[in-house]
Amino acid sequence: MNFLLDATPVARSRTHAAPRAVTHTLRVMTWNIYLGDDWPNIRRVLRDHPADVICLQEVPEEDHPWRIARPSRIVRELDMPFNFAPLWLRHPKRVGNMTLVRNGDVGPARLLRARGSEPYATWSRVRLGSLTVIIVNIHLAPLKGPMPFAFPLTEPTRMREAAHLNRLIRRCRHPVIAMGDFNTFRPAPGYRLAARGLIDCRRAVGGRHAGTRPTWGWPFVIDHILVTPHFRVSDYGVIVAPGSDHRPVTAAMELPL
Repeated sequence: MNFLLDATPVARSRTHAAPRAVTHTLRVMTWNIYLGDDWPNIRRVLRDHPADVICLQEVPEEDHPWRIARPSRIVRELDMPFNFAPLWLRHPKRVGNMTLVRNGDVGPARLLRARGSEPYATWSRVRLGSLTVIIVNIHLAPLKGPMPFAFPLTEPTRMREAAHLNRLIRRCRHPVIAMGDFNTFRPAPGYRLAARGLIDCRRAVGGRHAGTRPTWGWPFVIDHILVTPHFRVSDYGVIVAPGSDHRPVTAAMELPL
């Protein structure tokens, strides 16, 4: 018996290996900059941690008299296509959400509003080459009043907003990334309603991560990055840096082309 004959088909099989799937790697960041009060540190973090898509919350309107991190100044620093939409009245002018895109285009911001609440997010169509992705920049209802009573008093509003958001995402035919300041945490009802059927980048990667809102004395995680199942999450991180009462959150993910 000549067992060497078995080696021939094995050697040939290597030439028929299935091709690797072509994917697009996308890196994102979300950060509530607290009206841009600490612009030098905000600028350093944004420059030192480049991302393809950046979602900022609590950005002051252009003519806000008190703060310096206005949309025009952020754009001069980053030189990226962007949209901006004011959401809330805070101090004499409004603050809102700003979405910036590197090496791509971003459409106009569509405001999302649940019944009985102020706008809670912007919905943007982003093009990165041949790829179309929906970016939802989130800022659910804030916690008003003394802690810890502020949370249960305002969570019903966030629940309405989260349920509205989740319905829109699940009906969308494009891949969706929803990220920002949710003001609610796992396993609270608002978080569960928002994350239903989606992938939480923090949980997908696992491991130990810093809290995203450290200023209450506990390591709260209220800033989240949620994605539709189109994506495979490869990285997640919380940047421990000054500049705001929130910490920047980043994630990397792959999307088949």
